[in-house]
Amino acid sequence: MASGNEGNRSINVILLNLHLRRIFRTPYGVMYIVLALFLEIFIVLSLSFLNPTPQSAGNALSSEGFLGINSIELYILETTYPYLLPLFAVLGSTGATYFFSSDRSSGVYEYLLSTSKVKIGQIYLSYIIATVMVSTIIISAGIIFAVSMVYAVGDGFQMFLIDLFLVYSIPLTYVSSMLSSIMILSWASMSKTYPGVNAPGGIGAIVGLVPSLFFLFVHMEIPVQSLYLYSSFYVLGIFGIFLIIFITAARRISNERMISS
Repeated sequence: MASGNEGNRSINVILLNLHLRRIFRTPYGVMYIVLALFLEIFIVLSLSFLNPTPQSAGNALSSEGFLGINSIELYILETTYPYLLPLFAVLGSTGATYFFSSDRSSGVYEYLLSTSKVKIGQIYLSYIIATVMVSTIIISAGIIFAVSMVYAVGDGFQMFLIDLFLVYSIPLTYVSSMLSSIMILSWASMSKTYPGVNAPGGIGAIVGLVPSLFFLFVHMEIPVQSLYLYSSFYVLGIFGIFLIIFITAARRISNERMISS
C-alpha cells in the first residue's frame, strides 16, 4: 500500500515538474505571465496617479473606508485594486494549461493511462497545481507592488487593504484559477482536437474570470461592515463549484477521451 502511494506521489511530481518547466521555458507560458504582471503594474500606477472627478472625490470623502487615508487617489487604488487582482492572476495562469491538448493529441496521455499507473484525475490535478503555483507568483508580485506604492507616497499602513487581500483577493485568485483550469481541461477533453490548436478550452478561460467580474460589480452594493463576511461565503461557494466540476470530470470523463486523434 505504501509503495502504491509513493508511486502516485512520484507520478504527480513528475507531471508537475514537466508542466512547470514548459510553462517557464516556452514563449506561450511566459507570455501570459508577463502580460499579467504588466497589467498589474499599469493598473497600480494608473490608479495611484488618477485625477478623480469632484463627484468621486466627494464620494470618497464621505465613505467609511476613507478614514485614515490622506490621498483620494490612494483611496481609489486601495478600494478597487484588490477586486481586480484575481482577474490578472487568472489571465496569467491560463498558459499553464496550454500543453494539455498538444500532449493529448500526440498520445502522451493515451500511453500513460494504458500503463494503469496514471488516472485522469491525476493528470488534471497536476495542471491545477501548476496553475495555482503560477497564480501565486502573479498575485504575490501584485500585492508587493501595490503595498510598496502605498508606502512610497507616504500614506502609511492601511489594514483594511491587507484585510481585503487576505479575505478576498488571495482566496478568490486561487479558486478562480482552479475553476478556470478544470473548465479548460474538461472542455478540451470532451472536444475534438485540431492540429495546431493548443488548449482549446472554449469558454473555460472565460468562466474563470466570471467570479471576479461579478463580485467587482456587486461589492459596491454590500455594506462595508458585511463585506468580509459576504466575500468569504462567496469564495467558499466558488470553491464548492470547482470541487463538483473536478470530481465529476475526474470520474465521468472516460480514458477514451484521451486517445490521440
